[in-house]
Amino acid sequence: MENLKFRAEGQCGPVDFDDFSKLTEAICTALERTYRASKSETGRFPRYEITQIEYGSVDWTVTPVDQAGVLEEFLSVIHQLFRGSLPRIELTGSDIRKFRQIAAPLKSRTKKIQIGDIPINSQFERNCDRLLASAPQSIGTVTGRVEGVNIHKGNFVRVYPEGEDRGIRCYFSNEQYPLLWSVMGKRVRITGLVTRNPTGIGVDSVRDIDDDIVELGEESDLPPLMGLFGLFAKSPTSIGEDWQ
Repeated sequence: MENLKFRAEGQCGPVDFDDFSKLTEAICTALERTYRASKSETGRFPRYEITQIEYGSVDWTVTPVDQAGVLEEFLSVIHQLFRGSLPRIELTGSDIRKFRQIAAPLKSRTKKIQIGDIPINSQFERNCDRLLASAPQSIGTVTGRVEGVNIHKGNFVRVYPEGEDRGIRCYFSNEQYPLLWSVMGKRVRITGLVTRNPTGIGVDSVRDIDDDIVELGEESDLPPLMGLFGLFAKSPTSIGEDWQ
């Protein structure tokens, strides 16, 4: 895709600058989430340029400097969310919430937002909410390294599973703050109410976590696979005198 057109209209004509700032920030974040979800490897985020902009009701065109396919995938996700269907790339619940934020200026002084020929409206918001609400929940566990404590918009830490660059939000109560702080930077196993991604694959978040957080050793502390074979090779042929 060579470029993508965007449009916004203010309640009284010109678009409010604060609304425009929040809108472009939300679009930028959604583009980044699209890139991360559609690529098997992480890398430099693609660059974009505003190649045309008009005054009043703001019309602007975004042109990719490189990796043009991400822009096409982004528009596909917008279309599928508008229709209420799951995108073909694997988005997390957090990703969908970021896409929903594109509609946030409609609650302020903006009366219309359009991406390509797709309106960002109440239907878009409802369908995002419906997809998020459909995410399966169950009691379960997550394992990973605890990082990034946040106490401003809900108490949560991010748990990063081995080899993953996306953290899982684990929400905790005020009383559990010392407990979570004590395991900061450590590998742990946390049990709680697990909300999976709308696809049912992967974990989006964990709430109502148990106080019984299990600290785990480092991956490097585990014996190598060949070492385990060596242990098995030296074990007795029958569980007898050497193992009693």
